[in-house]
Amino acid sequence: MTARNRPVSILMADDDSIMRILFEEFAMDNPDVNSLEFVLDGIELLDRLMLRSEYKNRTDLCMPDFILLDISMPRMNGRDALEEMARHEFLTSIPKIVMTSYDTEEDINEAYDMGASVFLAKPTSMGILTQNMECLIAYWYDCLSNPEFELKDARASWENWQFNMLESCA
Repeated sequence: MTARNRPVSILMADDDSIMRILFEEFAMDNPDVNSLEFVLDGIELLDRLMLRSEYKNRTDLCMPDFILLDISMPRMNGRDALEEMARHEFLTSIPKIVMTSYDTEEDINEAYDMGASVFLAKPTSMGILTQNMECLIAYWYDCLSNPEFELKDARASWENWQFNMLESCA
């Protein structure tokens, strides 16, 4: 593990089995990831976060460090899940990373308007997934080490952080 606070725990809501397999491979090979848990849709995500339904009597579950959320899912999509999470104050402090293949400016703005902390296009290869996730984890470590960081400022902070990382690699 790198010299950071601690490994992160991730809760991922995505019905795409290939994405789940890729993320599981990433997590197994990355010491910065403590745990990766999967749910298949927005309803199961909310049940897990609120300890309802099959999660009701689970005493081993903790809140994730961040949520990876697909927009297009059955039963309850990511947009509706973001809106529902925004209604529960105890969920507003968890960063929500929207990852989807819909990446028009309108889609991006809509995700942020609904409470997304960061927007990422779905990775098209394991290399891109690894690069994106390592960058994202490093970003959150930087945010958490800054006492002035507020989650509501995550979009501007993320865009600035990405720009600075690209500049430093050039």
